[in-house]
Amino acid sequence: MTNVVLIMADDMRYDHLPYLANVRTLLQEPGRTFTGARCNVALCQPNRIGLFTGQLSRDHGELGIGYRGSAFEDHDNGVARWMSDTGYRCGLMGKYINYWDSSFIRGIDAPKGWKTWRQLTSAKSAAEWDVHEEIGSFTIRDVYQTDYLAEQAATFMDGKDPWFCYLAPQNPHAPFSPHPRDLHAWPHERFREVPLPDASTKPPWVQALPELTLDQWAALQQGFRGRLRELSAVDRLVGDVVEHLRKAGTLDDTVIIFSSDNGVHQGEQRRVGEGTKAGPYDVGLRVPLVVRGPVIKA
Repeated sequence: MTNVVLIMADDMRYDHLPYLANVRTLLQEPGRTFTGARCNVALCQPNRIGLFTGQLSRDHGELGIGYRGSAFEDHDNGVARWMSDTGYRCGLMGKYINYWDSSFIRGIDAPKGWKTWRQLTSAKSAAEWDVHEEIGSFTIRDVYQTDYLAEQAATFMDGKDPWFCYLAPQNPHAPFSPHPRDLHAWPHERFREVPLPDASTKPPWVQALPELTLDQWAALQQGFRGRLRELSAVDRLVGDVVEHLRKAGTLDDTVIIFSSDNGVHQGEQRRVGEGTKAGPYDVGLRVPLVVRGPVIKA
């Protein structure tokens, strides 16, 4: 059976793909990019539950962002259990589901099927955050999150085959805390602004929003650069995974999937804020989906 690694970014738009050099050269060029990929709902919690259960929100019941509760309770009936039943060794490293990752829950014990469990919970800074493992919760200090995930993934992938590795950094979700080596990256990069001077044909809730000011556009541009800085660390994580598989001689026997839970707005529809995503618009619904593997042809 083929090994599988799924790398899930957090709040990454489809049009951020060109900024990720490793994803382009190591995954897109030898693999395939699915340009029509859309998420279920433009929010993280419904999509992550959908990933683990294979269900749409109308079936699993989750429509909210999840910080005040969750409709998801049956953690044992999910993708890890199903893959484990077919012979896969399964490991989670990173985000699970908002409510169950929250600072007041501080993570849960590994649901059935997960042999390795590294659930990221509350983050205090770029180099201080909590993780819930098989033996309890711990605070990690002085290690950047993507470096930790790369190390944990390498250890997991060195174990017996076949395996399924779910790798889910909290990047590039706001507020931005870039890796120290990326603090000054992308200093002049700008996205294409899409102002909306006339909202008369839009839904009432968009019509009620004021046009963005120059200061608001400037803040969004600065946030865009912060997002790219965090994505630089995600891109290195991808490079670390591919290099480890190459050295181990298992790259040609592994399917690598790269995606995101949802997109975000960058001022479109007069919407401000670094994590604005909910709604019916494509910038929140469209996600990157790149697959490289032994049965995938470019």
